[in-house]
Amino acid sequence: MSDVFVSYVEEDAQVAVDIAAGLEQAGYTTWCYTRNSLPAIPYLTQVLKAIEQAQAILLLISPESVKKSNQVNIEVVRGLESRKQFIPILLNNIRWDEFKRLQPEWALAMGGAVGVPATPATVPQLVPRLVEGMSANGLLPKARETFSRIADHYPFPLAAVYARRMIAGAELGQAFQLHEGLRDIGAAVIRYVAVVAAAHYRARCRMGTAPDTFTEGAISQLARPQPDTWVALAHTALGLYPDSDDACIQSLYAFFFDRKHRDDAMGRAAGKLQGWLGPAGLKLPPFSGGDLFELLAKYRVHPQGWGTDGAVLPVEEYRQRGTVLAEALDAALAELECLLQFPLLGVAPESGAGRGADRIVALGAMGREIAPATETIRTGKALTANHVYLCRPGSGGPEPWLDLFPLMTVRRCRACDRPTVDVLDGGGRTAVVWGSPACGHSDELSADERRSLEHFIANREEAPPSPGIAPYLAALREVLADGEISAAEREKLEFLAKMLKLPAECAAEMEQQVRDELERPILSRLRELLSQTHELTAEQRAALREIPDALQPSAERLAALEARVRRLTERYADAVREAATAAGGIPAGRAGLDALAAELDLSPEQTGRLEAGVCQELESRQQISETHDIPPPPAAEEAASPTEVVWRKETASPVTGVAVFGDPIRVLSAGPDGEAQVHDADGRLIYSEQLGGRPYRVLGARGLALLAGWDGQLAAFTEKELIWQVHLDSPIAALAAVPSGEQLFAGTWEGLLRSVDRTGRTRWSQRLADGIACVAASEGHVAAATYSGHLALVDLAGQVVWLRELPAAVTAVQFAAAGDELLLLRRDRTLTRLRIDDQRVLEEMTFEQALPAMSLSGDGRRLAIATGDGHVLVYALADKMTLRRDHALGALAATAGLLMNPDGRFLLVAASDGRLCFVDNQANRISFTGGDPAAGPIHALAAFPDSRAVICGCERALTLGRLARPRLSVSLKPLGALRKGTFTRAELRLANEGSREARAIRLDVDGPVDVRLDGVPKELPAGGTGATAAVSLEPRASGALPVTVRVRYQDTLDLEYEDGSRLLLDAGE
Repeated sequence: MSDVFVSYVEEDAQVAVDIAAGLEQAGYTTWCYTRNSLPAIPYLTQVLKAIEQAQAILLLISPESVKKSNQVNIEVVRGLESRKQFIPILLNNIRWDEFKRLQPEWALAMGGAVGVPATPATVPQLVPRLVEGMSANGLLPKARETFSRIADHYPFPLAAVYARRMIAGAELGQAFQLHEGLRDIGAAVIRYVAVVAAAHYRARCRMGTAPDTFTEGAISQLARPQPDTWVALAHTALGLYPDSDDACIQSLYAFFFDRKHRDDAMGRAAGKLQGWLGPAGLKLPPFSGGDLFELLAKYRVHPQGWGTDGAVLPVEEYRQRGTVLAEALDAALAELECLLQFPLLGVAPESGAGRGADRIVALGAMGREIAPATETIRTGKALTANHVYLCRPGSGGPEPWLDLFPLMTVRRCRACDRPTVDVLDGGGRTAVVWGSPACGHSDELSADERRSLEHFIANREEAPPSPGIAPYLAALREVLADGEISAAEREKLEFLAKMLKLPAECAAEMEQQVRDELERPILSRLRELLSQTHELTAEQRAALREIPDALQPSAERLAALEARVRRLTERYADAVREAATAAGGIPAGRAGLDALAAELDLSPEQTGRLEAGVCQELESRQQISETHDIPPPPAAEEAASPTEVVWRKETASPVTGVAVFGDPIRVLSAGPDGEAQVHDADGRLIYSEQLGGRPYRVLGARGLALLAGWDGQLAAFTEKELIWQVHLDSPIAALAAVPSGEQLFAGTWEGLLRSVDRTGRTRWSQRLADGIACVAASEGHVAAATYSGHLALVDLAGQVVWLRELPAAVTAVQFAAAGDELLLLRRDRTLTRLRIDDQRVLEEMTFEQALPAMSLSGDGRRLAIATGDGHVLVYALADKMTLRRDHALGALAATAGLLMNPDGRFLLVAASDGRLCFVDNQANRISFTGGDPAAGPIHALAAFPDSRAVICGCERALTLGRLARPRLSVSLKPLGALRKGTFTRAELRLANEGSREARAIRLDVDGPVDVRLDGVPKELPAGGTGATAAVSLEPRASGALPVTVRVRYQDTLDLEYEDGSRLLLDAGE
């Protein structure tokens, strides 16, 4: 559903797209045929449906549109029939009286609307006027209106889930992801209804006003709470007292049981769900709210609904289903507006002994991202810490009413390190966990929390603390403080647990709890040490075993803890490097770094030291070119550079990602502002998309270009349009594609490796133990390396072939040309060559410097590696990794990439000062282009398929550079009249209009004529020089003779070129 339908003719398409983009930045949704139409669906079907769903029609009136009236007539007539408001725009100096004379029917449909004059150049000034006028006339964005109404006012967790899931999908505009995000909204609604109903039932039980017929079958399922469990719980709890005097319960009962929905949004959705579910969803209209959520619970496990990890239906089907379900859930939340009178009250966790009474905190005080702000709640009651209360209107304002514990509770999120309201969640997991709708994190229940839930299920009241827990915890602390538990001590603990009547699983959880508690000082000290140094000394390790009031770990356990912390610090350091080398630097990526630091439990002091170390490392790389042992490149080489700038497009923000794809060639560029642009090979803008998220990785894959963002969004572009988007669970750190481009892979920070086809449909997913740092693919396998140093080989069907742990994390991975070997660059400055069939290490080399990048020639014979000290090393793979070249280049911007041509003859790499470095491997020569102050430093590189042109993403521009080349022109002029069967002298002239010397020149003449070539030069210098050769022509026919003269030649790099010309010769008899 869109807010504005844009009506225009093909000649005005660019203006239409520009206006639509401006309106969308203001929050409106738009529909343009150029950008939003789908293949294989008739034009009329799409246009009429889009007009029906729009609030207004923006009509572009131009000299072209009034002439091509048929195309727009249909849209104007349909808009008039649908009583849509028209907004006319007068383009390209057409006057209103001229428009009324040429199209009087259109003018009549406009009613009292006033035409606004505009030109393509004034679109930026036009859009704010349009937004102001539309807002003043009551045309507000539907998505924004719905979002603000629900997210700002509805009780937690409905508002939090809605804001985190639905709006993210709606803004990104991806059909399957929007459809998938609706799953959590439906689950949140029914869970909230069930929690309130169950809490009310428990309160009535204590007052003796509720029957004792509450079936245990529904609530006992809460050990693994699935959506159908919550539906059953709400049905049972609400059904016991339909005549309740409480307004909230009355409203919930009516919502859940009144069968009144047939032709409205909820009724249509219930009917559609029955059709999608088949026999499993059989119900008769009219439907109740309970029917809708019962069907949604079944749809959650249906293989064509939400019961599969990925898209299994066409994109258009998900678009239609997502629209139907979104409208139904909006309508359901509108019916639940009664809940606005019943805010929530969260009691903060106790913050230490001696603080007096528990602090009572309204949820709004915990932060807007956690829950909506509520009225100030006054109470004189002693409320329990960590509990959540539903409040009802009272004489002095809202007053606490229903205790929602333990179905909802206030806890401190370990990942975010802030108070949050959690709800019991199963969500397909093997055991119940706490889930936070605000941030999406989850955490297992402690032993006490599990016992509280069990007592709630059995007795509908809170459990008293077990008297056996405290002595058992004291015994555990005493034993573990002296080291690991011996066999004799284990027997004593088991006997004590039996005496205290503690279940075995409870005793095991408590032991792990004490271990974590005693290891926490060691982990804290390890984080501090490893943020300062890469390796620990023997003295430091000995000191770690003697920390007071901490576990005394064995050498093996200490090594495991060290490896665990090292993985965390390396992961954070990787994120800092990524942010530091991106546009805007670390300040621009601060929000993401802070979130990662909270997730990894790193203190500000530790993150500060890690960031300082990374910045020092990056600065040292830039300063290497100033040292005496690496001389700067000679100035003479700059003038002789074999590269040249073809075109430059200035940009408002840095270009941090580029990709080359398609036939004809297209160039995708992306910047930190979330805008993606597609240009042709001549630099003309084809189209642009505003995605919103900051780009992380970009990849060209045959006819597609992929863009992965920090927000977990994966977008695919073709030559003409953005065709699909898929949302993953976290930032996408790695992209790869099989050489054929038929299967695509993405790896995320959370360890998800997903395979999709070219239509965006998920083929399979694999979850690895840690975040994925890099991915590579061949026609038979995909290799994924994690931040913790694990390397997985997966076949193209999604089955793990093997998984091995490496001594250090992998920073780059690539398949050899034959696909039977892997080349790895590791964090410990090691290059590894590995066979994939038996995991045998063929070669392993350790360097003194970091290894930021590598590139393999297309024939698989040469490997180039960039080092941290400004060298590029070239190895011959077929000759046992023999070093062939060591090029000292100075400071490199290795994050931009390292490009080698197919036969390994030359390399292109970006220098840190913004110059493009050309390396001739055969002649062992290095050349630099001059720095481009207008473009700024290079952030990203991508080569054209023939490797003779390279696109550069720079700080202030997008530029296309190519190898300078010779360019020969040829002409042929007879010196006399041509006659059939007779040789005649002719003059052949060659001219080199290129910037490089031409060598090995060869001429061919095609046509009905025999040629004798005498004195044709073999070489021709650059700079417009020419040469003349005498030739003889003998026509084999008379009349007009078409002749083609082809000239083939090479440049100084032995690259082949061909030019030619077509001539028409006149021969007599």
